[in-house]
Amino acid sequence: MIRILLLTLLSFSLFADKVITPQKESVAPNPWFTGPLLAPASDVVSVGHFNLEPYVYITATTGAYDHRGKVIEAPHTSWADSLQPILSIGLTNWMDMLIIPGIAYNKLQHQTHWVFLDFIFTLDFQLLKPRHIDDWYPYIKFFVTEIFPIGKYRHLNPKKLGTDIGGTGSYRTASGLVIGKLFHIRGAHFLNARLFLQYQWPAPVRLLGFNAYGGSANTDARFFPGQNFGADLGLEYTLTKNWVLACDFAGLWTGRSHFSGNPGTTPLGTKASLGESNFSIQYSMAPAIEYNWSANLGAIAGCWFTLGGKNAARFWSAVFAFNYYR
Repeated sequence: MIRILLLTLLSFSLFADKVITPQKESVAPNPWFTGPLLAPASDVVSVGHFNLEPYVYITATTGAYDHRGKVIEAPHTSWADSLQPILSIGLTNWMDMLIIPGIAYNKLQHQTHWVFLDFIFTLDFQLLKPRHIDDWYPYIKFFVTEIFPIGKYRHLNPKKLGTDIGGTGSYRTASGLVIGKLFHIRGAHFLNARLFLQYQWPAPVRLLGFNAYGGSANTDARFFPGQNFGADLGLEYTLTKNWVLACDFAGLWTGRSHFSGNPGTTPLGTKASLGESNFSIQYSMAPAIEYNWSANLGAIAGCWFTLGGKNAARFWSAVFAFNYYR
């Protein structure tokens, strides 16, 4: 099904510039943007160009939301300092590719560990692209993402308290749309809005021993993570040519998970816990401020934190990134 969809989009995109995009030149001022923190760009990087944006996250997981949305404080805050350089490379004027490797330094109580994160690869396809700010229709980009589980997720050391977890163990396929529209308010003031919509299908995972989902020394099970849907509204408003305010409003809805096989036993002889079986919801927000030296170079700094949820983690994160386009 995914192959058929990709072939259709490739054929469609070959004619996108002639069929969809009106042939007129833009005369509006060109605002400078770097962000927002979460929502991706709604237009692809053109052939012959690339965009590099390394992200630094300092994340504290302070607890969780139970099935009623009540906060359960964690006895100890866990920390994860991570680096994820995002590299986008233009393949054609209507398609680009995006790669995101990552490393993290995890800390909980007295335990620390360096880990590799799961590797992300994305293909973006431009479906619609206005040439002028006054055009009524938005940018629309379709994407297909594959997440490769290179991070450690099983045969964990229980003495490390989960700090040696780097990934989920699941090949995860996702697809969706990014819809963007730029509005000229007046003078140097612009509002840039992006709507990000994604659905993800995780593949089953073979779990052995202590793992990212729980378990024990004798766990031997096949785990089926729940599918999820994410939505994010990202907004940017230019204060001046250089300074920009940004904010994301995000939601993540995850379906029930289940497993087959042996979940393992605790030292007391009871069945070990293995994953979260309930439907979960998580709402979050990410305000930020940008400074752009030029149209090709900028920086953004802000915070990302949960607002509420059910059967989900509660966290806050300081986020910083540079953006360089060439």
